[in-house]
Amino acid sequence: MTYNRRVVMKEAWYIFRKYTRGYYFHNPITFSEALKQAWSEAKAAVESARVRANMEAKAYATFGAELEKIDNDMFLLNMKDRWSNGDHVIYRNMQAERERLIALAA
Repeated sequence: MTYNRRVVMKEAWYIFRKYTRGYYFHNPITFSEALKQAWSEAKAAVESARVRANMEAKAYATFGAELEKIDNDMFLLNMKDRWSNGDHVIYRNMQAERERLIALAA
């Protein structure tokens, strides 16, 4: 989610409809409450994206060559038309290694 007003309003309407219909009908909320919830979710998403970007920047400063190789290998694997079962395992292992390096740099 972003601070894009259109996206926030769409999410607010979704939350409002969710709490006024269906399973959550017994606990309705006003539209202003839904809007506050949507804005807080947007703020949390932006903040977590900022933290994630800082972690990746630190990781590239520390493990630049390794991360670049993993990213290139993942890109080449994504270019394949058909994946075998082994390709899925390789891709998951590359993602796990990338996440491990990012966590180590933090």
